Amino acid sequence: MNVLHTRAHTAESDGNYTDAAASFFTLGMYQFATEMYRNTRTYRNGVGNLLRSIELDDRAGNEQRATRTAGFVCDRCRSIISEGHTAIVRGLGCEWLADALVMTDNADARVHYERAANLFARLDFETQLHWGNRSAYKHATRALEQFLERREIEYYDAHAIDFAGRIDWKLTMCADGCE
Repeated sequence: MNVLHTRAHTAESDGNYTDAAASFFTLGMYQFATEMYRNTRTYRNGVGNLLRSIELDDRAGNEQRATRTAGFVCDRCRSIISEGHTAIVRGLGCEWLADALVMTDNADARVHYERAANLFARLDFETQLHWGNRSAYKHATRALEQFLERREIEYYDAHAIDFAGRIDWKLTMCADGCE
């Protein structure tokens, strides 16, 4: 797994975004397979790697591959939503599904952000603080941050622990036509 991770980051650093996207996709698939497709932290890290793959394919101009990867991410996120034992895990599944749709210009993103908002509305501060510092969460969030940075849209600055506020910001972004 470390070889895949190194290869993905090296290709990205070298500006070879097509290879970086393929490497992040491969890394994500490896993580799914090692977890036997069970909804675990490593599995959710795999979703983050596929989100990175979408962002890098978009950066490279590989629109069709980004869209196909997004479809795969949506399927994986639906399993996170249906199998998640906590509101935060289900909410993250909704949010990541929507992030994949935003990065592929799909207007359905708003519906999934609204579902995430409903799930995040009742979270206590300790839960948000705990999850805001998890690697799977940070890794998945970085893909949309980079996607928006390239469009000169500043990402929501309190994203680490303000789950409901971040989703409200994403809903506003969708309403403003970022889709």
